[in-house]
Amino acid sequence: MTVRYPAAEDPYPRIHASQGSHSPNDRENLLWAGATVAVLCLYLFAFGDKPVAVFFHSSTPTFALLHQLALEVSILGNSALHLIPTLVFYLILRWWVLPRTSGPIRREKILMLAHICFFLFVAVAVSGLLTDLLRIIFGRARPGLLFRHNLYSFYFFQFSVNRWSFPSGHANSIFALATACYLVAPKGKYLYFPIALLVALSRVVLGSHYPSDVMMGAYLGVLTTVYLKSFFLRRGIDIFPADRKTARSLRGTRMSRDGSDHVTAGSA
Repeated sequence: MTVRYPAAEDPYPRIHASQGSHSPNDRENLLWAGATVAVLCLYLFAFGDKPVAVFFHSSTPTFALLHQLALEVSILGNSALHLIPTLVFYLILRWWVLPRTSGPIRREKILMLAHICFFLFVAVAVSGLLTDLLRIIFGRARPGLLFRHNLYSFYFFQFSVNRWSFPSGHANSIFALATACYLVAPKGKYLYFPIALLVALSRVVLGSHYPSDVMMGAYLGVLTTVYLKSFFLRRGIDIFPADRKTARSLRGTRMSRDGSDHVTAGSA
């Protein structure tokens, strides 16, 4: 369904479908970012993951406070904490509040809030499903198995949680949420991403994941959410301030050009 915001106030001008697709530069940037993350993950697997895991494993009694803080922060990466509220709010706004709201402008604003909740839900859900699939495929042993059974590798197509280390689900969920929040409310970027980074680091401190696990999980969360943004725009759901600003600029340019054409025609 195409979302058309009210012409009277028009605070959210519609984005043309072609604007919802990535430009060649965007695709190139995403490709280079993915290649960089892959290379860094390979480097960490070969030289960095194990020393970091050993450091935090041996330092746990020494840094008891840090470990406790990591436990508290890590909870924020639990996808259920984001999926349940966003889905509930979407359902309430879309199917209970909206039918009881009068006035086209108020209805469109309620619908926009519902779509924002749905975007947050889909970002975490889709990126989480992708991460779960990759964890089964790669089957990487968690750091705990390194110290109990000296297992440090990828074992592929594993269904045991102890071998679902790569990519990190918590890092994926929190970075997907942070990216989605940034896309719909960019002014809070200095809050979203530092929190996401702390959650990702907490997984390493707790010995639940290696650094390469959280790096790949974070990247997948960002990547998936950016592509979902394009999907929403192609569906005509323009809830992203940067794209609404672009639409206003384009509309203003077209109006100025049309006005100039009329003046020229009148002079002739």
